[in-house]
Amino acid sequence: MPKTFRPGSVGALMDEYEHAALEMKNILASMTEGEYLTIVDPNAKNADLQSIYSMTRHVIGAGYGYAVYISAALGKPLERPKAVPSPFSDFAKNIDLMLAFSDSVLQPHYSMPEDNMDTITMPSPWKISYTLDQMLEHAVCHIHRHRRQMEKFLSLIRSQTHS
Repeated sequence: MPKTFRPGSVGALMDEYEHAALEMKNILASMTEGEYLTIVDPNAKNADLQSIYSMTRHVIGAGYGYAVYISAALGKPLERPKAVPSPFSDFAKNIDLMLAFSDSVLQPHYSMPEDNMDTITMPSPWKISYTLDQMLEHAVCHIHRHRRQMEKFLSLIRSQTHS
């Protein structure tokens, strides 16, 4: 079946966001529930980085946040959906729901001229102002960074299991 591509620069970034999420879902699907729930770094300064489960919950919550920041910058403020736990049986569904929410925010803007993406700015809770382009790229890279971290955690869990 041929892949469909969203139009425009915003659409391209949404395609990449979905692609990054698919890579993460593939890693998650390769593990057991026990691996998903294992606390790998109990001393992590950020509780979101202690286990693959906590990272998954963090990525989903952050994804909703990015969409809310973008929607507000586009003049359509939305309430951020409540953070929900992401049990192993629901990780794919919960990631897909976050992506659908993001897609609903971005879809009307897919064909926005690329130059316009740099004129739309938004503050972030971490005190950096982003353009639309930068926030979408941040969202994509956020998933990549945590997918890599999940792979490292999974490798550690499996090496300890087979020792």
